Amino acid sequence: HIKNIEGKVRPGTLKNFRNSLGHIKDFAKSKNVSLEIDTIGFDFHFSMVEYLKTDKKFSINTIWRINKFLRYILKFATEKGITTRPDYQSSRFAIKPKEPDVIYLTETELQTIYNKELNNPKLERVRDLFLIGCYTGLRFSDFNRLNPNNIKEIDGKQFFKLTTKKTNDPVFIPLHPIVTAIIRKHKGIPKGMS
Repeated sequence: HIKNIEGKVRPGTLKNFRNSLGHIKDFAKSKNVSLEIDTIGFDFHFSMVEYLKTDKKFSINTIWRINKFLRYILKFATEKGITTRPDYQSSRFAIKPKEPDVIYLTETELQTIYNKELNNPKLERVRDLFLIGCYTGLRFSDFNRLNPNNIKEIDGKQFFKLTTKKTNDPVFIPLHPIVTAIIRKHKGIPKGMS
């Protein structure tokens, strides 16, 4: 199924599917459990969840993502006429994700980071890229590919204009004065780093 959906889903989705499948295979190998689709039921599920919690030390949200993939595959198989156990349809087979803590920096904290003397060009670039990420709200995959062509002027105000990688949505982000100062300091957008 994963091979069949290549090019039809986002690369991140494909990566999540492959990772989830890898963890399920690791579990089956580690516990000597069959991966025959018609044997996957409650026992498999509860044992896998315990393995992911205890042996792999995964967070509940990672376990939720892996289990969501497993349920997706079981549902897909059922729709294709492949015999599956109906256990995956039960709420007992589901996992509830935990709402993550939202951690943020205040404007004062960001200003303190901006004003910090680092006396190291590499650390300054890392700090400046971090601040661009904070002031734009872009994912790393997006702010890391910003270039001067992304800067547009509309009614006398400067914006970053780009299409996001994950959602393929066009966005216009006003340039914060600190971002403008960083661009001026580096004579352009600082070169991205891995």
